[in-house]
Amino acid sequence: MPGNTKALKYFSLIALVWTLIVGGSFVWNLTQQKDSMNALAKKDAIANFNKDQAFRFWASKHGGIYVKKDARTPSNPNLAHIPERDLRTPSGVELTLMNPAYMLRQMMDEFPEEYGVKGRIVSDKALWKPNEPDPWEAAAIEAFKHGSKEKFEFTMHRGEPYLRLMRPMIAEKSCLKCHAIQGYHEGDIRGGVEVVVKMAPYVENFERIKMRLIISHSVIFLVGMFLIGFGGRNFNRYLSQLQEKQLQAESFSDALEIKVAERTRDLEKANEQLKEMDKLKTMFIASMSHELRTPLNAIIGFTGILQQGLVGEINSKQSEHLERVNKAGHHLLAMITDVIDISKIEAGLMDVVVETFSLESLIGKLLEEMEPTAKAKGLSLVAEMEKDILLHTDKRRLHQCIRNYLTNAVKFTEKSGTIVIRAEELDTRVKIAVIDNGIGISREDRVKLFEAFERLDTRLRVKAGGAGLGLYVTRKIVEELLEGNVWMESEEESGSTFGLTISKKIAKKQSQEGSKNG
Repeated sequence: MPGNTKALKYFSLIALVWTLIVGGSFVWNLTQQKDSMNALAKKDAIANFNKDQAFRFWASKHGGIYVKKDARTPSNPNLAHIPERDLRTPSGVELTLMNPAYMLRQMMDEFPEEYGVKGRIVSDKALWKPNEPDPWEAAAIEAFKHGSKEKFEFTMHRGEPYLRLMRPMIAEKSCLKCHAIQGYHEGDIRGGVEVVVKMAPYVENFERIKMRLIISHSVIFLVGMFLIGFGGRNFNRYLSQLQEKQLQAESFSDALEIKVAERTRDLEKANEQLKEMDKLKTMFIASMSHELRTPLNAIIGFTGILQQGLVGEINSKQSEHLERVNKAGHHLLAMITDVIDISKIEAGLMDVVVETFSLESLIGKLLEEMEPTAKAKGLSLVAEMEKDILLHTDKRRLHQCIRNYLTNAVKFTEKSGTIVIRAEELDTRVKIAVIDNGIGISREDRVKLFEAFERLDTRLRVKAGGAGLGLYVTRKIVEELLEGNVWMESEEESGSTFGLTISKKIAKKQSQEGSKNG
């Protein structure tokens, strides 16, 4: 039946939104965990590199060290040009000089993977064959000679993942004692010091976190789908009963006058029940919004408490992750609020709060709110008004509509420039436009604007984000609450103008529920 089809579409839309929210949360969290894994591995690699570097610098500043000569540490033939390479103590112990590179190589060879980290020192003028670079290391040394400071990559070796990190080895003055014979001068690139980190432990930890994310998001998704399915089933049952009564009433259309009167009463009763069902639908959505908003508000509140350090000190990395959680919570909360607003407007349950206010003051507040976001992208915000305009309408809803326009203008403007809010008085109406020099909108995409869940396929789609509800909510508010209309003008790569024209003065409206009670 048509009613059942409409209900099915409506609850299918709710299920789709819920799927997108949970799926988006899973993908976002998984991406963040993978980035954290890679960042931690690189941090450990740098820490080990710094340890090896400090060891080499210490040895260089001391000109090397003398150790007891044995089979493990024979005299270095590459230091034969140094007269004091070999010494004998008064007691007859033979000592040999170990230069920094010799010391570092021996340490790396004897403890190659003691802690999952392997070190290596290489040179394009290697005195010892094992110190000759492989193709990747040779390319890194060549890049160092052209100004590069570091090279790293994640790679596979023998079926296992590794991180390779290499930084240049620069000839210091203390190094020339051993290497001046090779033609090096102070400041020359002698080669590089490399650290290889096993990624297996990091990957194992990532997989454990991934499994926890899968389980937690699956539980949340299934609970949400159960609630949506339960509500949809009950709604369809009530709707089917009402449709059945309507059909029965219509079957008596040719009956006597008393039958007509009875049918009329049945229809009135059915209409009341339909209104009740619509109310139940709104209550269901409100209940769902409460169930979603409550944990989201808790997440936002608790992350705020943690960020302020009220339950203990946190480090910068933890603060960064908490900030991401906080932003994601605010984003989901805004999406839920948009869905509820749409439902209330379509059900006629949205009250209009009419007040008299200055348009110049409202626009000034909007510019102040949006300035940090615009400034971060190198954009400036400007208001153009010939004179101040007094409005008698819903200030909060007008603020919401213009802010939606401004948010989109900032999102879809890549280069630095100016975004203009222009207001013009037209007798009993006022025309407000937001003008940007962003990426613009193609001709075929313009027909999709101001529709629910429509996100245009542009190169900024992923980066800009959003659920495609902002312009739809704006159109609904302007047309059904503010007695106006929305419009736009755009050319690809030449910017866009989004505007609205509303009455300067509107009468206070009441929701259907308020009217009924009144």
